[in-house]
Amino acid sequence: MPKRRSFSAEFKAQVVLEVLTGVKSAAQVCREHAIKESVLSRWKQEFIERSPRQQEHEVLDLTITAPDQVWVSDIRSVRLRLEFVSLAVIMDGLTRGLRGWHLHRWLDQDLTLTARQRALTRRVPRIHHRDQGVQYAAHASIERLYHYQIQISMADAGHAWQNGSSAQSEEEEVNLSDYQDFADAYRQIGHFIEHVYQHKRIHPALGYLMPVEFETVWQDHHGEVSSLISA
Repeated sequence: MPKRRSFSAEFKAQVVLEVLTGVKSAAQVCREHAIKESVLSRWKQEFIERSPRQQEHEVLDLTITAPDQVWVSDIRSVRLRLEFVSLAVIMDGLTRGLRGWHLHRWLDQDLTLTARQRALTRRVPRIHHRDQGVQYAAHASIERLYHYQIQISMADAGHAWQNGSSAQSEEEEVNLSDYQDFADAYRQIGHFIEHVYQHKRIHPALGYLMPVEFETVWQDHHGEVSSLISA
């Protein structure tokens, strides 16, 4: 009688994510690992049942009332003298603080994964809102969110504007600055985000407070700062 094979939870999650994100078809996975389609279907159902909900544009009708309730991801092109590079930022939906960022030469999953990992070393949100770009669809990206039990919210296909409020002053900094090369851009953008945007740039939507200042007030008053926020 053939010995029954056993599979770890990590292996099951990996092959299911490969199918769910389109990296491989179900038939490919079954052939490569000698798995019956009925077994893969059962693993997929178990994975979905254990995973946080994934909803399209969940944040559109949501009232954000606390820091780290919703994070919003965005990707921008940055013009250098001889090339374009990509900047990924993760903004807190209430405080407008930038939780994580990364500048990368290529528009790939390393861009978004690095920005998110930087953010997750500091905080963990309840919902992560982003567009449907392939940079976010990689199984490593989705698996990381499931690991932290973070709900996924997506903008409609072709409607990246549903990503919510963007950090306008950060966008202006990128568009108006003259960067010599990649190293110069990384240095200038990093300094602006960490030292200027967070601690010195006021926001009308925050009652003309800085992101760090607004969050401090919110924590001191346990959220009783709604009167500070302009309509």
